[in-house]
Amino acid sequence: MQRKHHAAATTDRKNGGYIIKNKVALVTGVSSGIGQETAQLLAERGARVFGTVRHHQPANAIAGVELVQTISTR
Repeated sequence: MQRKHHAAATTDRKNGGYIIKNKVALVTGVSSGIGQETAQLLAERGARVFGTVRHHQPANAIAGVELVQTISTR
Protein backbone atom coordinates (compact mmCIF):
# COMPACT_ATOMS: atom_id res chain seq x y z
CA MET A 1 0.00 0.00 0.00
CA GLN A 2 1.41 3.38 -1.01
CA ARG A 3 1.18 6.41 1.24
CA LYS A 4 -0.61 9.34 -0.26
CA HIS A 5 0.94 12.76 0.23
CA HIS A 6 -0.78 16.11 0.19
CA ALA A 7 -0.35 17.75 -3.20
CA ALA A 8 1.68 20.63 -1.74
CA ALA A 9 4.19 18.38 0.02
CA THR A 10 6.27 16.23 -2.27
CA THR A 11 8.91 13.72 -1.28
CA ASP A 12 12.52 14.72 -1.86
CA ARG A 13 14.28 11.37 -1.66
CA LYS A 14 17.70 12.92 -2.35
CA ASN A 15 17.54 15.02 0.82
CA GLY A 16 15.34 12.61 2.80
CA GLY A 17 12.51 15.04 3.45
CA TYR A 18 9.62 17.02 2.08
CA ILE A 19 9.47 20.06 -0.16
CA ILE A 20 6.77 22.41 1.14
CA LYS A 21 5.59 24.99 -1.39
CA ASN A 22 2.66 27.39 -1.30
CA LYS A 23 2.45 27.10 2.49
CA VAL A 24 2.86 29.76 5.17
CA ALA A 25 4.28 29.00 8.61
CA LEU A 26 4.35 31.12 11.77
CA VAL A 27 7.10 30.01 14.14
CA THR A 28 7.56 31.45 17.61
CA GLY A 29 10.91 31.78 19.35
CA VAL A 30 13.09 31.99 16.24
CA SER A 31 15.97 33.70 18.04
CA SER A 32 17.38 30.37 19.24
CA GLY A 33 16.81 26.70 19.94
CA ILE A 34 14.08 24.59 18.44
CA GLY A 35 12.19 27.62 17.08
CA GLN A 36 15.24 28.71 15.11
CA GLU A 37 15.85 25.19 13.79
CA THR A 38 12.20 24.73 12.83
CA ALA A 39 12.06 28.07 10.98
CA GLN A 40 15.26 27.31 9.12
CA LEU A 41 14.11 23.83 8.07
CA LEU A 42 10.71 25.07 6.85
CA ALA A 43 12.36 27.90 4.89
CA GLU A 44 14.84 25.49 3.31
CA ARG A 45 11.97 23.24 2.24
CA GLY A 46 10.16 26.09 0.47
CA ALA A 47 7.59 27.43 2.95
CA ARG A 48 7.11 31.16 3.48
CA VAL A 49 8.10 31.56 7.12
CA PHE A 50 7.24 34.34 9.56
CA GLY A 51 9.03 34.25 12.90
CA THR A 52 8.52 35.95 16.25
CA VAL A 53 10.87 36.62 19.15
CA ARG A 54 9.96 37.20 22.79
CA HIS A 55 12.18 40.19 23.48
CA HIS A 56 13.33 43.05 21.31
CA GLN A 57 16.70 41.42 20.93
CA PRO A 58 18.04 40.93 17.44
CA ALA A 59 17.48 37.37 16.27
CA ASN A 60 20.11 35.55 14.29
CA ALA A 61 19.40 36.10 10.62
CA ILE A 62 17.82 33.06 9.00
CA ALA A 63 17.62 33.07 5.23
CA GLY A 64 14.00 33.08 4.10
CA VAL A 65 12.48 33.97 7.49
CA GLU A 66 10.65 37.26 7.94
CA LEU A 67 10.54 38.59 11.50
CA VAL A 68 7.18 39.76 12.82
CA GLN A 69 7.03 42.46 15.49
CA THR A 70 5.11 41.32 18.53
CA ILE A 71 3.53 43.53 21.17
CA SER A 72 4.06 42.70 24.82
CA THR A 73 1.06 43.21 27.12
CA ARG A 74 3.22 43.43 30.25
